[in-house]
Amino acid sequence: MTQFNISQPKISVILPVYNVEKYIGEAIESVLDQSLTDFELIVVDDGGNDRSMQIARSYNDARIRCISQPNRGLPGARNTGIAAARAPFIALLDSDDRYHPEKLMLHYVHLRASANVGVSYSGSDMMDEHGIKLSIA
Repeated sequence: MTQFNISQPKISVILPVYNVEKYIGEAIESVLDQSLTDFELIVVDDGGNDRSMQIARSYNDARIRCISQPNRGLPGARNTGIAAARAPFIALLDSDDRYHPEKLMLHYVHLRASANVGVSYSGSDMMDEHGIKLSIA
């Protein structure tokens, strides 16, 4: 069984959630499928009223933490997640997005390679609601 450093993960992934039950499972799965497994996923319930948080809480993975707050909007939810983060690096994921399986590892390697690098960014594949790639941004 894989061991995870729950108290000091390498990366904290912040996932704000507000009425996104249609997408949240794919977003969470994309984090759980990462090649870098030493992370925490902080799911921030921003006061929605659908099944999003029920879906998030259904995952039995010690790396996932759920936090609830009254609605403060996307920036407020992100800030709540960042304030709760335990890792030295922060990754942001919108609830209707998905990560490539190597994303966290590649960013971690990039950030660790030079103390002068403070932010790591990658391009994005734009997809339609069926998962068909439209463009690269």
